[in-house]
Amino acid sequence: MDLLEAIFAANTKWYNLGLRLGLRASLLDTINTRWQGDPEVCLREMLKEWLKGGSSKAPPTWQELVKALGSTAVREAALASKLRAKYCIKLEAIKIQDPGR
Repeated sequence: MDLLEAIFAANTKWYNLGLRLGLRASLLDTINTRWQGDPEVCLREMLKEWLKGGSSKAPPTWQELVKALGSTAVREAALASKLRAKYCIKLEAIKIQDPGR
């Protein structure tokens, strides 16, 4: 299973993930109503809103997704760890090699 599939496997927690990513509950409620509570579709739509900048928190980054997945509200620590290893560590290495980026 690749990481994207793993994120979608955690789809039942999409609402809590959206809250941890800084999306408004009213937006998440609208998504839930529009897609009749289908967790896979709701997760996809929630992630699209987050990526469009719908968050009241920091801009969408792998680091923010990792923090949200590892939170006590979402409890996907293993998935967060895999994402951190695949994406965040590489980004940190790039910053160290070229601090002007």
